[in-house]
Amino acid sequence: MLSNAEERCYRWAMKAIPWLFLSIVAVLAFPGICPAQAVPTTPKKFDIKPITGSTATAGATVNPSSTAPSVRQITYLTLSPLRQWSSSDGKTLMGKLIAWEETTTTTAAKAPADAAAITTRPTIVRGDKVRLLIDHKAFEIPLTRLGAGEQEFIQKLQTSLKEAEKRP
Repeated sequence: MLSNAEERCYRWAMKAIPWLFLSIVAVLAFPGICPAQAVPTTPKKFDIKPITGSTATAGATVNPSSTAPSVRQITYLTLSPLRQWSSSDGKTLMGKLIAWEETTTTTAAKAPADAAAITTRPTIVRGDKVRLLIDHKAFEIPLTRLGAGEQEFIQKLQTSLKEAEKRP
């Protein structure tokens, strides 16, 4: 008695053997139909022939770009540490409050970039919007979308910046 696996193998072989036999008979009976590798009888017949005519001088040339790759670096002025901000509808996110002023420096790919200093008082609110830096991307968020505690935090920060500017 055969096991289940042996029985399946036997049934497959019984189905495959006739097809294998017919394939061998077809190859032997019709040798011209079967694909075969063509080997030249004399390899000297395959000489290199030059290209003639107008296409011989019309080659394509590739000129590498003369500009070196550059890196664009944007520097943000952060006004608060990383903190959790809550919206007016109760959702929260982690981010930093950043000023609207930013410096953009473009340098060669391997040269270090020095950020220019911002000499004016930073702008916190512009047009009833603030900017938050979330995952290294700046987002503009309306003040009305922030919760009451966040709006109060921004108001205190604005008044402290105004007071610091008045001091000598």
